[in-house]
Formats: sequence, C-alpha cells, structure tokens
Amino acid sequence: MAVLTGSALERASFPEQLGVSSARLQAYIDDALANDVELHSVMVLRHGKVAAEFWREPYAPNYPHVMYSVSKTITAIAVGFAVAEGHFSVEDRVIDFFPEQKPKKTDKRLEQMTVYHLLTMTSGKDVSIFKSKTGLDWITQFFRSKWGFAPGKGWKYINENMHILLEILRRTTGQTATDFLTSRLYEPLGFGRVPFWETSPTGTEAGGWGLFLKTEELAKVAQCLLNHGKWEGKQLIAEAWAAKMQSKQVDNHFDKKARDECYGYGYCMWQNPIPNSSRMDGMFGQYAIVLPEYDAVFLTTSNEIDEPKARSFIWKHLPGIFGEESGTKPADSVPLAMPQILPPISKPRSAETEQSVTGQVYKIRRPVINNMFSAPLCVLTYPVTQMCGFERGNISNIRFDFDEDSCRFRWTEDGNADNTVVCGMDGTARTSQIELAGTKYTMNVWAFWSDEDTLELHLRPLEALTDRIFSFRFRGGRVRLKSGMLPALPFILRSTLDIFLKPYLPVPALTMRVLRMCVAPLAAFLEPTLFGKAKS
Repeated sequence: MAVLTGSALERASFPEQLGVSSARLQAYIDDALANDVELHSVMVLRHGKVAAEFWREPYAPNYPHVMYSVSKTITAIAVGFAVAEGHFSVEDRVIDFFPEQKPKKTDKRLEQMTVYHLLTMTSGKDVSIFKSKTGLDWITQFFRSKWGFAPGKGWKYINENMHILLEILRRTTGQTATDFLTSRLYEPLGFGRVPFWETSPTGTEAGGWGLFLKTEELAKVAQCLLNHGKWEGKQLIAEAWAAKMQSKQVDNHFDKKARDECYGYGYCMWQNPIPNSSRMDGMFGQYAIVLPEYDAVFLTTSNEIDEPKARSFIWKHLPGIFGEESGTKPADSVPLAMPQILPPISKPRSAETEQSVTGQVYKIRRPVINNMFSAPLCVLTYPVTQMCGFERGNISNIRFDFDEDSCRFRWTEDGNADNTVVCGMDGTARTSQIELAGTKYTMNVWAFWSDEDTLELHLRPLEALTDRIFSFRFRGGRVRLKSGMLPALPFILRSTLDIFLKPYLPVPALTMRVLRMCVAPLAAFLEPTLFGKAKS
C-alpha cells in the first residue's frame, strides 16, 4: 500500500475571523444535544480554512469515522475520474460490462439501464436493504433482484447501484477503487494515509457504504467540490463533473409532503432546503454540506437514527452562523464545547467473584436458531455489521483477568477471531485495538460490577458508533451473558420502520401495527441471552 504525505488544512485563530459566529454555532450544538442528537464531531470551513472544529469525547480527530452513504459521493468521484480518462461513459449500458449476467430471454429494462441510471438512483433495480451481504456474489444478487420500475422512470435509493459502479471501474481500469483513488484523490488532498473501505468477498469496494474517513479528510473532499473540483490551484476533479454531482440531475420527490430529502438528487449528492447547496449524506447523521453562496462547508459525524431530526437543527441554525469577518476576537466569542458521551461508571469491586473468575475460560454455547438464520451475536452491534460482507459472531472462549484498576476481556468469534480489550474499572475508559468483520477498530471500553456476581461491560468502536453492552453473571462455574446496545436495538428498529419505511412505501396501517409488534421479538432474537460454563 502506498505511503502518502499528509497535510493539514489552514486554521483560523478564532471562528469570527472567518465570519463564523461561535455563539450561534454553540447554539446549534446545544440545541442538537438538548434533543438527544449524539454528535461526534463538528467542523466548519470558510474561505478554505477551518473556522471551528471539535470532537465529543471519546471521539477525536485522529480516528476515522464510518461514513455510511457518504461513501457514495466518493464512488461518484471515482467514476468521474474514470469517465474523464475514457475508461467508460455515463451513457454506456451496464449489462455490456457484465456479459455473464445476460439472461437467456431478452430483458428490455436491463438493456436500457446505463451508468447514468446507477449514478442517479434511477436504475429501477430494487435490492432490499435487508439482504445479507455475507454471500459470495453481490453482482448476481443485484442483477437477479426485482424491478421496481423501468430505468429512468422512477427514483429509489439503492445501495447496490454503487457497488456495480465500482465493479465497472475495476473491470475497465484493472484497479480497485482504493488503488484508483490513491494517486488521483487521497494523495493530492494530503490525506497522509489510504482510507479503509469495506469490500465484497471478491475484493471490490462496497461503493454505497463502508468507507472510513477522518472528519478533516471529508472536509478536504467537500472543499474541493466547493472549489469546482480544484485543489491548490489544480483542476483535480473535472469542473463539469463536480457541477453535475452538486446540481439536481433527477427529481426525487416522494410525495406531496415537504421533506428535506425531496429537493433533488445529483451524482450521489443531495440538494438541500438552503438554496444552491448540496450535501454528502450518510446514515446516522454523517454530513458534509457544501454552501457556495457562503463559501463554506459544514460537517458533522454523529449517531442519530432519526436523520430528518438531526438535519432539522442544521437547517434551523444554518446559514445563520455566517456573517462578516472580524480582524479581532469579538467580546461575545465563546469557547466551543460538548460534554463527554456516556461517562464511565465506577462502582465497588467484587473481590470474591473476581478471584474465582480470573484466568478461567468459559465456553459459550452457540445459539442454534441464530445460526440457522445467519445472525450470530457479535461484539459489534447490528447497525455496524448489517451491511458487512465479513460478519463475525458466535462469541465464545471468554476470559477475564482483573487487576487493580481494570480488567482484560478476551474472547473469540467464529473460532478464529481472537481479540483482547482492556476495560477501565476506575471511572476511566481504556482503548484497545481489535479486528472484526474484516475491519480494525479502536475499542473504548469500561466495566463495573452491577452486583456481587454481575459484571457489566460497555464497548464502543471509535471508528463506528453505538455502545455494545454485555452483562456477565457468574455463578458456580457457569456464566450467563445478556447483550444490549445504546441506542437500544428496539428503538432503532422502530425508528427504521417509522422513518425509512412508512414515509416512502404505501404500507397499510394494519401492516405497520403488525411490524411494530414484531420489533420486540426481533430485537430479542438479534440480541439473545447466551449461556456457558467454565472449561475443565
């Protein structure tokens, strides 16, 4: 892998120097947090410089963050490079790149689908978001999926459109998207590293999800688009392509309701309620908002399932944070701050149980039904692993070793993923490196005894989101493991129904009631109680 030279964006001495009101920006933060939006980072650029930035502990500038669908914008940039270099065009038919997928009987819709349709979410293919990605052939899954409409005759947000684009790129250039983008995007922007991007089992990047970027790296990409594709005076992304990405190419109005998703869609970028602006948009509130009229970029990373809610506070406070530049720091300038996310708990230790448990290996029974449906319990939570092609699970061979102010938790998943984390027990979390589901994570972990024989662990991957909560009860050489997460899985499932399903599909009221009734048992299934005993 290439070794890149990193460079930092220029910083202002204080926000008002670039015409950003620190008081109004703090008002946005306070408003979002008061309404339980779990912000992780916020950064504001104006005139190409960082006007304000902060991270909410335990998140920090040096940790990449999962981007979810912001990945789509990077996919569109990669396609733009390939088109500019003549590898293929937006008018090319998709099926021509996949002769092995041609059906015996001619499918007129398949013959009509072009690269442009993939870029604009108008392909017509309707791959369910709930389709497992642990299979070996994502391409066949796409081509065999049902049709929602003929290409260009509708609009539907389909993640797999992006994977097909990167597979086309790989077949025409002979390179993966990561290798292709390294010299064309990552190196010129001064990333200083090659970002990790989840891949299919055959090695092609997911495209629609799975990219991990630092907040400043995302800011550089957004600033380049704001500059019409230029970076440090050089035309990096073709100007015409950058314009098409950020401007309305297709209508995506779902119904007559005025939602902020319905202002139009470009090449993998959304139009906003703020006129002449666009955004990169990732699930759980990953945003890079490009505001040409203010020569500004506004970015957040967060953990908020209700995305319209998260965006509502942005629209409420933008563009009001922008004003005139100030040569001196105003008297009303305020230091920007966010409280720590869920501070660790410290409670009295359980010396007798710790003595009996230390060094002992407990074998956990595999949940038979979960494995029948390919849904084993993982240390990573369901929102993190749902679209992953290399899922882990089946936690077993757990071991705890206690010391004065912490403990070490060791476990295996699927028999060959062996990891250890240090858990702070003194009111301070510890960080440890692990690798699961094909991805490396920095785990922020703390633990406490909720009673004399029950140990509670909180594990948060700093490159992702959500706390995994484990409760281990030790009695007589046996252990019971209860699992949960924050935000709670039932809440996330209900929100998924109410926010993503109900508004966009004509689901009858009775069907919605039945689906909501299924939330609790589904959550219990995905987070089963496990049992085990000490190895003799």
